[in-house]
Amino acid sequence: MGRNKQFEAFIYSKKSLATFDRELSFLLEFLDLNKTAFSKILKKFDKRTGSSLRDSKLADIAETLPFLDGVNLGELKEQVSYLTDEVNALKPL
Repeated sequence: MGRNKQFEAFIYSKKSLATFDRELSFLLEFLDLNKTAFSKILKKFDKRTGSSLRDSKLADIAETLPFLDGVNLGELKEQVSYLTDEVNALKPL
């Protein structure tokens, strides 16, 4: 009975980490896609108005909202991969 509960906990941990890893991947992809979209919107705005706001606005956004670059999420994703490896090493027999 004890081994069964241990195996269930192992499976639950493994699935939870895999789900979290997948969600982090989706979030990183979402951030990248939105950065590209916003850059294209600003490029079109600059083209139509004859201004040059794109570079300064993107730099301003990067400075004010540093979490949008995804560095912290990338580091978290690496930690989740490490934890997944650790859980796999603890597989009950």
